[in-house]
Amino acid sequence: RSVIQFDEQRMMEPITTPIIRRRVNIDFESAKTPGWHPSRRELEDFLNAISFVFPPGEKFFIESVQNYQDRITDPVLKDQVKRFIYQEAMHTKEHNRANRVLDQSYPYGNDIEKFTGTILSLTQRFTPKAIRIAVTCALEHFTAILAELLLRNQEQFIAESDPAFAALWLWHAVEEAEHKAVCFDVYRQVVGKGPLSYCVRVGAMVSSTLFFLLTL
Repeated sequence: RSVIQFDEQRMMEPITTPIIRRRVNIDFESAKTPGWHPSRRELEDFLNAISFVFPPGEKFFIESVQNYQDRITDPVLKDQVKRFIYQEAMHTKEHNRANRVLDQSYPYGNDIEKFTGTILSLTQRFTPKAIRIAVTCALEHFTAILAELLLRNQEQFIAESDPAFAALWLWHAVEEAEHKAVCFDVYRQVVGKGPLSYCVRVGAMVSSTLFFLLTL
């Protein structure tokens, strides 16, 4: 039943934290669902909903960063972007697998995933690339907040959760902490650091907050 214990202090360090490529394949075959976090069902329901948001969300993140990949001149940031894309692709794979386990016990999951995909597809089609990377920065900020909360309470989370889902969420949290500044650094390098680019990010944060309220 053991799950990897993560070093919280290391994960809370700034951008100098290495962005590690991990090949992950969590065993969901024996996962207990529903009730993988029985002590706080409201937290379980919230994380389940987020899990269905992630596959279309992370596809959007990857494409938003790839739009600017050839304009990044800093070799360190260029490597971090490649590692960010790898981590996000791995998150998509594992959350897709987890979601298939959750399908029967969480009937609204597919509706959440379809709604998220529709909203992000419209954003992809009808907004400029700068808006899309700004939205990605905003959504990555939310995931970094969630990651910090999970890592700060990881011992209790492990003790109260099914091992497979504890592994899923804490692994994901570690990697969100590792790459939390990448999209922001890309934005600042390719879109800019002035008042206009700041206003674009503020607008993206407001719209992203409304998206979360509508989805969850």
